[in-house]
Amino acid sequence: MNFYDYGFMFLFLPAVIAGARLTRSLGQVFQFLFLIGASAIFYASWNTASPLLLAGSIIFNYLLGRTLQRQPSKAALGLGVGVNLALLFYYKYFNFFVDNLGSILDLPSFAQMALPLGISFFTFQQIAYLVDSNRREVGPHTFASYSLFISLFPHLIAGPIVLHSDVLKQLHRSDALKIDKQGLALGIAMFIVGLGKKIVVADAFAGYATPLFAQAAAGPLGFVESWQAALAYTFQIYYDFSGYSDMAVGLGLCLGVRLPFNFDSPYKSRSLVEFWRRWHISLSRFLRYYLYIPLGGNKTGRYRTLLNIFIVMVLGGLWHGASWTFVAWGALHGAVLLVNKTWRSLWPGGAARLSATPALCWLSTFAVVVFAWVLFRAPDIATAWRIWQAMAGAGVAAAPGGSVAWPLWAMVIAATAACTVLPNSQQLVLLEQGTAAALPWWHKLAWRPGIPWGVGLGCVLAAAVIWTWQAISVPEFIYFNF
Repeated sequence: MNFYDYGFMFLFLPAVIAGARLTRSLGQVFQFLFLIGASAIFYASWNTASPLLLAGSIIFNYLLGRTLQRQPSKAALGLGVGVNLALLFYYKYFNFFVDNLGSILDLPSFAQMALPLGISFFTFQQIAYLVDSNRREVGPHTFASYSLFISLFPHLIAGPIVLHSDVLKQLHRSDALKIDKQGLALGIAMFIVGLGKKIVVADAFAGYATPLFAQAAAGPLGFVESWQAALAYTFQIYYDFSGYSDMAVGLGLCLGVRLPFNFDSPYKSRSLVEFWRRWHISLSRFLRYYLYIPLGGNKTGRYRTLLNIFIVMVLGGLWHGASWTFVAWGALHGAVLLVNKTWRSLWPGGAARLSATPALCWLSTFAVVVFAWVLFRAPDIATAWRIWQAMAGAGVAAAPGGSVAWPLWAMVIAATAACTVLPNSQQLVLLEQGTAAALPWWHKLAWRPGIPWGVGLGCVLAAAVIWTWQAISVPEFIYFNF
């Protein structure tokens, strides 16, 4: 870090004073100071981070949010949302826009700007804060609690997209950041589970997905190799993102903060609608409450509702990155959702009959998700199309059949079983979802202090450390790019 990086921390000195206003003990003031400072150092230590940008964004949105809470104003809200989106556009989409315009008008390209780490996450969080401030739906808070809410390092760089209703109330309580043995134990267990998902499982799949997609970018793939590439990435992205979402929840529990879960076994879904209720829950929630409903939701007639869904999915795809592949990925999901919704409204009897065959529903949904992930991962649409052709067994007659990677297929079978049969991490570690009245079959496997879980978590931690030290696979943090 240099002096520029330390400027981030100096801008947050007022948070220490503000922290004294909401706390009842000197110890809690130091907890706020420590966490804000630790988050600042953590963020500034990344080469792609812009600490002063984050600090300025927090100060601007806090001051404007407090103003809106006192006197709601659509004009001021529009200004605030516009400033946030302008910063996001400048850093994330400006080059994409200029390059595409330049290819049409034959203009020179600009130097690529470094993408500030986590800008998509903290921008959306603060837009939601401004909107809810204008609605007077934000509870009491101070600059200290708001600063920590945005900059808290467990969720800062890769989500989940934390709303004020998730965390700000917790930080404003008199017993905020209270750490107890139970929370610490659960947090450590959750963190290790997420670490194992990321380092051991996701990076193992990456070892197959990365070279296969690189090969597809250079030339045609065979039928077997194309399916290996698609399935390897399907499980890489799930265990990658859900892994560090679990780590964020675990670190939050260790610090006395309850962060929202971002996944609910999405590969168990029997429709694409259900998939988006289970996958990246915090993004789906944001898009629903702050984009879909303001557009009119499903109360504007059949055709306008379909248009709203499509717009939301396209913009959700674009949120992931400045590339036509992300736009097309969002459009593909939007188109399938439109077909699904139209079919259910026009032929409810057929939809009911299909719902009576859960295996077919699951298989068709999973197939759509796998095919769409190819577009999400491919460097360009041409590469995605080449892989799709190979997966269909057509259009790549010159390509060899491809070699069968039996270890990968064993991993795919095991991962499919784990994602569709076994409980997810929050169910297993925290016994979530109100199961006290009717405990599920796996409740005896749920986390509890003792030797079995201690040995198991120790093995997972040891495997993650060995994987990292020996560079068995090159770590890829997919959602750090968004």
